[in-house]
Amino acid sequence: MQQFQSVVNLYNEDLLENLRNTHVAIVGIGGVGSWACESLVRSGIGELTLIDMDEICLSNLNRQIHALHSTIGRPKIDIMKNRLLDINPNLKINLIFDYLTEKNSKDLLTNQDIDFVIDAIDSPRNKALIITTCLKEKTPFITIGASGRKLDPSLIQYGKIQHSIQDNLLAQTRKILKKEKGLNLLSNKIQCIFSPEQYFGDKMLKQGSNCQNGLGSAVHITATFGFMAAGWVINQINRKNVY
Repeated sequence: MQQFQSVVNLYNEDLLENLRNTHVAIVGIGGVGSWACESLVRSGIGELTLIDMDEICLSNLNRQIHALHSTIGRPKIDIMKNRLLDINPNLKINLIFDYLTEKNSKDLLTNQDIDFVIDAIDSPRNKALIITTCLKEKTPFITIGASGRKLDPSLIQYGKIQHSIQDNLLAQTRKILKKEKGLNLLSNKIQCIFSPEQYFGDKMLKQGSNCQNGLGSAVHITATFGFMAAGWVINQINRKNVY
């Protein structure tokens, strides 16, 4: 397909074919997940499963690619689907308008021939659930740390979850994994993306009336997290520069 010729020029035909045959699940289609979707589809990924229950609200406009004044109040996964199919009409896309729970996590993450999982949610308990489910089912995954209250995109990096610093979200996730799930972090390779930058700005900023309160954030940070998650998947498929 001509639209992916630049991907072939950078890698080769074999990688593009592998991308077309790869199925990625993205949990959380917000400030990070929406950009990961965008990057994967523009790179030639063949199938996506989007898992989210939120609707677009006014305060999303500063950092989420599908957030426009015309899309406020509509489900994020619906808007994202329309956008992605306009990029690649041959994309296979599955929408799951649901939250992860102990009862449904295996079905949502492992029973659809999913090759990779990107965890782009901001709940430490659900992050721990995704991690333990993927480890048990041997599904490759990457978990993404806190993108709020950060300023410098050049500091964002790959690493093991036990080595992440200045990240309250991953710290809480580690605590749940160790104390409640009984997981030995040293013996399990839990890949994450995090920023060691110290937190900046107010702890919580009030959003519009149709949104919950949230952290201060910037699109150059959230998008970088999303692009790095997509890059991790592509490089795993390419089997080069594996982090």
